[in-house]
Amino acid sequence: MIQGRLLRRPFLKWGMKLTCQKIYEYALALMNMTKDDADYEDSTILGMLGVMANEVLDVSNSIAQRAGRDPVLSVPPFGQMSADVPLEDKICTSVLPYGLAAKLMLEDDTTMASYFNAEYSQRAAQYAKPYLAAVEDVY
Repeated sequence: MIQGRLLRRPFLKWGMKLTCQKIYEYALALMNMTKDDADYEDSTILGMLGVMANEVLDVSNSIAQRAGRDPVLSVPPFGQMSADVPLEDKICTSVLPYGLAAKLMLEDDTTMASYFNAEYSQRAAQYAKPYLAAVEDVY
């Protein structure tokens, strides 16, 4: 906070979803690569992101519910890199890029892949806080 105002990320508007392409670019940045250096097929990236999005769906929903937003019931398969990822911004910016980097680095550098995977797991666990809801007694 600066002078009583919350700082907001300048690149995201409230409620704006990130695309598969943007998460891929974040993962490449973690790997110290650019799009020109990478030769990964879009279908590979989309498949990996689809699997990981469903892995962290419950974590994303716990964030959404704590903020009073509706949970996402399921993540459909991504058909193109411009597809929106229907998860919370925290998950898209600080969890999924590490998981994607881990999967992409697996063949080239297992040490870095292990580091990225540990970060992915730790960051997902960090956001996985329980959501308490009122229970109605029907008896």
